[in-house]
Amino acid sequence: MAIRTKNRTGLGVLFSVLVTIQSAPFAMAEDKELAQARFLYQNAQKAEAIALCTKNISAGKNAAQWHEMMARACTVNNGDKSRAAQEIKTALHLAPHDENIVATAGFILAGSENNFIVPKILEAIKAHPQNGRLHAALAACYDASHDPLAEQEIKNAIKLAPLDYDVNFEAVDHYAKLQKQDELDKAYARLLQGSPRSSIAYTSSGVYKRDNYRFTEASHDLQKAVELNPKYEYACSMLGKALKKSRNLPEAIKVYTVMLKTGGPNASTFGRRANCYAHINETDKAIKDYDQAIKIYGGGTSFLPQKPTDVLNKADRLDYNKYWLERVECREKLGQIDQSINELTSYISGVTHPESACEIRQRLYRKKGEYAKALTDLNYLIKKDAFVGERYADRAEVYNKLGRSAEAREDLKHAQNIEATGSP
Repeated sequence: MAIRTKNRTGLGVLFSVLVTIQSAPFAMAEDKELAQARFLYQNAQKAEAIALCTKNISAGKNAAQWHEMMARACTVNNGDKSRAAQEIKTALHLAPHDENIVATAGFILAGSENNFIVPKILEAIKAHPQNGRLHAALAACYDASHDPLAEQEIKNAIKLAPLDYDVNFEAVDHYAKLQKQDELDKAYARLLQGSPRSSIAYTSSGVYKRDNYRFTEASHDLQKAVELNPKYEYACSMLGKALKKSRNLPEAIKVYTVMLKTGGPNASTFGRRANCYAHINETDKAIKDYDQAIKIYGGGTSFLPQKPTDVLNKADRLDYNKYWLERVECREKLGQIDQSINELTSYISGVTHPESACEIRQRLYRKKGEYAKALTDLNYLIKKDAFVGERYADRAEVYNKLGRSAEAREDLKHAQNIEATGSP
């Protein structure tokens, strides 16, 4: 089975530095405010972490460490990478021989500035060979340049600092590329053991497990992430998805309801909750949520047409189209056939690929006994794809209703041929 994993927050490509928990000696030397800043960004509280860093940098207190911390905070939530690079270079300038700052610089600059940072990491390793973060940072740089030396460096890092956040996130990145699921599982286990108070750690682990179809485990980790930071929207969203995948729809609905209360109206959240309601046959509630989602996207009774210069981005367009059709299917369950047909017609006139909508509409036309209209849709569908046996069978039914029995028999033969040979 292919191994699937996400970056450590799932909110964009982040650096290994994002949520570092240092080895015990380093953590003990850290003042309370630095520890607080570390706690904030490892729980995805970026704004609060940056504010604390800004205050202490302005005060000139432990300048190198605070610029390093600012660099880390800047990477949260796919943040300002150029500023992160600037901040870590400032920290390096102020403390060029600080082993942990050098390691952090390695994580942030890996791939983009290997020629600059790799010599500094190698020099730091000579002076501090037992620092696992340095070895992990070197592995990150080697991985970025596809250097096989990364394997030995990540092994060194794990041996020296088995519970370190950066070390284990680099292990995750490294072993994901190599499709080594056993090593990935071990890395995530160490990650959670070493950082039991990190929402981002649990979120990353939960997303990895969800993407590998381990939905019960995923739900557990994501629930823990939400408990640690109830305002972490990404963790909440992933928890809802994991609960949906495990068919725990009532709990998924609760998660989406909380998200809507705390985060305000959101089209995607309304759409996901609507889908849950639809699957537990609370169809009226589903339609109301689909209405809300579609309204937020900017459409009401008329479908927003899909144009080369679309008013919606690609992801929103996919969701908008999907919610429109799912709402139609809910209306069909309630017997709202005419409204369903009207909404399908609006949809068909506004998209470049209306096949799925035509499929539903021809079925509704047949329910209403409007066989000539159903025939038009079926003719279109068969012209688009002549190798779908069910369409010939449906058209045969329509031909019979229209008194065209010879054509019905021909279509039944086509359907049988497709079932037997794959071709009409």
